[in-house]
Amino acid sequence: MKFCTNCGNSLGGEDQFCSGCGAVINRSKKISEPVQKKQNASASRVEEVIGTGKNNKKITIAGLILIISVIIYIMIPKKLTEAEYEQLALDLLVKDVAVQEQFSSSIENSSVDVNMEWDSEFKQLTKPAERAQGEFEDIYKELKGVKPPEMFEHDHELLLKAFHTHSELMIGAGEYFKTGNEEELEKVDEYENQAEDYLDQTAFSSGIYKERLMRRIEKLGIE
Repeated sequence: MKFCTNCGNSLGGEDQFCSGCGAVINRSKKISEPVQKKQNASASRVEEVIGTGKNNKKITIAGLILIISVIIYIMIPKKLTEAEYEQLALDLLVKDVAVQEQFSSSIENSSVDVNMEWDSEFKQLTKPAERAQGEFEDIYKELKGVKPPEMFEHDHELLLKAFHTHSELMIGAGEYFKTGNEEELEKVDEYENQAEDYLDQTAFSSGIYKERLMRRIEKLGIE
């Protein structure tokens, strides 16, 4: 039973005015329990979403750090031992000779006589020249990707120059085959002499290295 706070008269459950004095009955209510639970659940969901966002951010940062670490590892040249560097240098020198031999075979097996004056048929040799240029560039990049031991540092630089010059040589050859520009042909001769000069200054052009290199080249049937 409820009573009027103004006159003390008893009130019914649905009365809006006191039957004794006519005072307005104040029936303001607190938020119902279901509504309160809904609000609490929403607040919990917001906290959960925020927490998930923070975790995702941590995972993203960790992933970026891992990717950066892998890139740095790949970009840093691998330091080789003397034996490892000797093996790699000889392998690449054999590849270099093999590319030259393959290009020469392409010319010999074509219908072009390179000793004659340039004509449109020379253009068919552009593709072999581009292919050889790409292979020389791959050889250069493979050697560039390692760090030589101290005793081979000078040889390393000379080999890089030789392989890069062979790549430039093929670019010039391709341009000559495509356009007939005699200046490009002169560059080819210059590049060939430069490459040979670089190779002759390395330790791999004499002594035991030269013998090992020649034996491996002979196994490929290259004279």
